[in-house]
Amino acid sequence: MIVEEGKKLEDCIFDRHPIVIKNPSLPKIPLKWDECLNHLAKCYNLSDSERFVDLRYTDELRPICSAGEDIPSVKEIADIIQKLRPFENLNVHLYYGFLPGTTTHFHTDLDDVFYIQGIGKSNWYIEYNKELYEKEINQGDLVYLPKHCTHGVKTLEPRVGISIGFI
Repeated sequence: MIVEEGKKLEDCIFDRHPIVIKNPSLPKIPLKWDECLNHLAKCYNLSDSERFVDLRYTDELRPICSAGEDIPSVKEIADIIQKLRPFENLNVHLYYGFLPGTTTHFHTDLDDVFYIQGIGKSNWYIEYNKELYEKEINQGDLVYLPKHCTHGVKTLEPRVGISIGFI
């Protein structure tokens, strides 16, 4: 696994090994909680009164997921990532973790995934070459995972993550 600091995306090779880029040279992601919660309410067809129901305990402390391409700042980031692979289709999701300790259990994805921490902080557990790596991911950091790379995520503080998969 490779960990880089402040590297430009176009200078990285995204292939068969996971990469964590701390402070990548991306535009600052202006995601805001209100924007994300409004989006989440729309995705789940929640009324104004239901919007503030405590979603934090949904699905046994697992994060909530929604498609995110219609948030302008998320679309801007997706467009930058798309330039890395202009001939592939991408799929954009937002992952919300409201409580510290919220987890996505260890799993693999069928696609290469770029993850950008939009708000908050999380710990990533990435298995690579039979070793387990733990990395704290802060707002603006990027994680690249090639398909079939085993990983899990634990929320350290309320977070919204942008997951961009190539399909």
